Amino acid sequence: QFVPQMRMFAVMQANPVIQSAIDEVSEANLKSTVTFLSSFPDRFNKGSAPNKAVEALKARIEDAVKGSKLPVTVEYISHKSTTQKSIRARIEGSTRPTELVILGGQLD
Repeated sequence: QFVPQMRMFAVMQANPVIQSAIDEVSEANLKSTVTFLSSFPDRFNKGSAPNKAVEALKARIEDAVKGSKLPVTVEYISHKSTTQKSIRARIEGSTRPTELVILGGQLD
């Protein structure tokens, strides 16, 4: 005969910073981002304007972090194999400033 067992699970408390970021996810924000990226029909790295979307995205990131109390730097990375630049956004931590979290994406 099956006897169900009760298990106790620790209740996790949401980190307020992470919860704040999650709360910003919405259909409107997602649609806005897709519309923004779709407004650059030619994001190809060998296209006629390979940095047009990169420049606009850098400006958008800078606008998003403007007024932040965090030490944020946003800069271009140039490459030898292509004229299309990459963007590096760096937030230096106060507790573990040498720790790296890398998030990548590709525009073209």
